Amino acid sequence: MRFSFAFAFVAVASACLPAEAAEPQYGAFPAEPRLNGRGSSPVLSTADAKAYRTRLREGAAQRSNFDGHYSFVTWGCGSGCATGAVADLRTGQVTFMPFTMCCADSFYDEPGFDYIKFRKDSRLVVFYGKRDEDGPEGKFYYTFEGGQFHPVSSELTKSSDIAKVEPPTRTVNMPVCRNLPSDAERLACYDKLAGH
Repeated sequence: MRFSFAFAFVAVASACLPAEAAEPQYGAFPAEPRLNGRGSSPVLSTADAKAYRTRLREGAAQRSNFDGHYSFVTWGCGSGCATGAVADLRTGQVTFMPFTMCCADSFYDEPGFDYIKFRKDSRLVVFYGKRDEDGPEGKFYYTFEGGQFHPVSSELTKSSDIAKVEPPTRTVNMPVCRNLPSDAERLACYDKLAGH
C-alpha cells in the first residue's frame, strides 16, 4: 500500500511540473503609471545623447510608447544592426541600451520581426540576435527599472551550445561589454551577464 501511494504521489507531482520554464510575458511586468500629455525634452548631458539628439527629440515629441511614461527610440547602426535609448518623458533622463543587437538569423523570417520588441503597457524588453555582434544568438529578456536595464532570462537558439541561460539572481549594474578592449574580455563579460 505504501509503495502504490508513494508512486501515485510522484506521478501526480511530476505531471504538475512544467517541462520547461515559460518565456517571460509582457503582462507579468506591468508598466509604471502612464503619462498624460506632452513629456519633457531629453537631457543631452552625454556625448552619446548629443550625437543622437535628433532621434531622441523626435521620440520625446511623441507620446510614450514604453513602460507608461518612457519613449523607447531605436535606430539602425549599420547593416543588420539596431540600437537605441529610453527617454523618461517625466524627467528627460536618457538611458542608452547597454549593447547593440545584430545577427538575428534565426528570427528574420518571423512575422513582425524586429531586433527590439517592447510595449507601452509593460517594462519588459525582448532583444533578438547577438549582443554587440558577439556571443550566442538568442532572445534576451530584460526589464527597465530605476533607469537601468536588468536581465530577466535568455533563450539561446539551437545553433548556440546551450539551450537556456539564466541571468544572475541579483540585480547588477550592467557593464557595457562592447567597450572592453579585447574579444576575450567581451566574451567573459557576456558569460558573466548570463550567469556562467
